[in-house]
Amino acid sequence: SPDPEPAYKAARHSIAAYLAVPAYRAHQEWLGQGEGLAGMWAHIDNGDMRAARASIPDAVVDRFYVIGGAEKCRDRIQEFLEAGLETPVLTFVEGSRDPREMARQLAPR
Repeated sequence: SPDPEPAYKAARHSIAAYLAVPAYRAHQEWLGQGEGLAGMWAHIDNGDMRAARASIPDAVVDRFYVIGGAEKCRDRIQEFLEAGLETPVLTFVEGSRDPREMARQLAPR
């Protein structure tokens, strides 16, 4: 997408919601993600989900989501495949575009 902000906003909502669940939080801490997510969790612990979402850095979002133009996304998906992912499952966050066209743009070249 030419404007990645809507996707980052949606991703932050999802990340904060999922990682507010104690089991998911514990798993991320076990994976070593605690430092990058500490600010978000502090806001969650204080009951401020808006601040929690706002505190999630782009770098953290980029660990969980593939966001950007078609070429950037294809390259990032390829990184996952090279790291051992066998079956990428894509979900398109941006509602303003045809998901079939988005899938065609992300197809391997």
